[in-house]
Amino acid sequence: MDLGNLTLITTRNTCNKNCPFCIAKSAGKIYNEIIKSKDEFVNFEGVLQNLENNDIRFNRLVISGNGEPSFYSFEEIALIIETIKRHINMFNGIRIHTSGNIFYNEEKFNLFNNIENIEFDILRVSLNSKKDMEILRYDKDYTKTKLFKLAKKIKLDIALTDIIEYENFAKELNDYIENYPNIKIIRLKELLCGKEDTSQTKWIKEHRLEKEKIDRSLREILCNYKLNSKSGEKVIYENKKNKLIYGASGNFKFYNADFIISNNRLMNYNEEDISIEEIHKLFSNTTSINWKE
Repeated sequence: MDLGNLTLITTRNTCNKNCPFCIAKSAGKIYNEIIKSKDEFVNFEGVLQNLENNDIRFNRLVISGNGEPSFYSFEEIALIIETIKRHINMFNGIRIHTSGNIFYNEEKFNLFNNIENIEFDILRVSLNSKKDMEILRYDKDYTKTKLFKLAKKIKLDIALTDIIEYENFAKELNDYIENYPNIKIIRLKELLCGKEDTSQTKWIKEHRLEKEKIDRSLREILCNYKLNSKSGEKVIYENKKNKLIYGASGNFKFYNADFIISNNRLMNYNEEDISIEEIHKLFSNTTSINWKE
């Protein structure tokens, strides 16, 4: 049985960015729990083994969390990665969400970059580093590091907001890709707004791009891409160098194919514990999903 993403939620709320739309701050559930237990990953192996024993595979394992996963110690990261490697055949790929901090620590970077099919996922609000640093509030430009250029594969998420100058965006994007050929996937990301009344929700409402403006801006950007396929509610375009994905955050058509491991618990995205039997029941009448990105 092939499912979507299995996300390991690392729970320490530490990050070297301060994104004004941060999901970890605006969400009021597991993403805001701060658990600093040395036993945080003690049953990670057991959860993976149970899934593998029941012939459950995933498109991707994602290492994500409240903040920057690479702020964990070298020993903790090594433990996570060695566990993953013992079950590597369960996944088509491995992804780490990073604020860019990973590109300043060669030892930790190499732990990740030595994994087969690794992908570093970063988020920007502008291709202009000075503007990006100002809005996301970090003080070093990780794109200038040697490790950023050595990363096997980078997925670049670009938040579609009124901050971007869309008249020149297609050219800027093309130039950016020329400078960093290891950027293999680009996702133009609509910022979704939660129901909670938070400063993050307010920022999104003030700065997210309206749908008609997104459509108008995309026409120029997509002139260098050809439509490749559709996956759920995402549309995938492709050229010789990379793939460009456009669609709302989250693949909602297959959303119940994604699961979470947090604090040694296997859960669905409603943050409810889920058993192997319940997973099989969910997909007993569903054929395997052909993931495209």
